Amino acid sequence: MEILHLMIEKASSEGLLTPLAASGLHHRTSIYADDVVTFLRPTVLDFKVFSVIVQDFGAASGLCTNMDKCSANLIRYSSADEAVVAHELRCPVVPFPL
Repeated sequence: MEILHLMIEKASSEGLLTPLAASGLHHRTSIYADDVVTFLRPTVLDFKVFSVIVQDFGAASGLCTNMDKCSANLIRYSSADEAVVAHELRCPVVPFPL
């Protein structure tokens, strides 16, 4: 799972993922056992990059993501953001906090 974290951090440092904040907030991924929480901006490009990372990680490790068991939990969002998330990630969008 550490490799997944490193892949996400590499994409972030290469500018492939939108920064989370202008300053201070740099932690994107938390991992506990086989559970992963990743923070992304609600942009189509971020979701596409993240999807490629997850697919590549699954192909290399054999640890594939079941999107039916995933959820998107939105924080400070608009209805347009919610529509983008639901369409791009194709997983349930549920209220935050869990």
